[in-house]
Amino acid sequence: EKGKAAMHEAEKAGLVLDATYTAKTFAAALDLVSAGSSKTILYWHTLSSAPFAPLLSGAPELPSSLGGLLQ
Repeated sequence: EKGKAAMHEAEKAGLVLDATYTAKTFAAALDLVSAGSSKTILYWHTLSSAPFAPLLSGAPELPSSLGGLLQ
């Protein structure tokens, strides 16, 4: 239920959450904010359906020594 409520809150801010992982994580972040348990809360939203090609156009090449990390 908290995940569903978090999905609704996130939609107000323009975020799309999936019910399996990101909604539950966002709900936990909202709980931390509500509890005032920390001065800073970081919610790192990695769910995106945006195509990467336009974002990477003109980006520098990755050094070959690091290429194996991203395969």
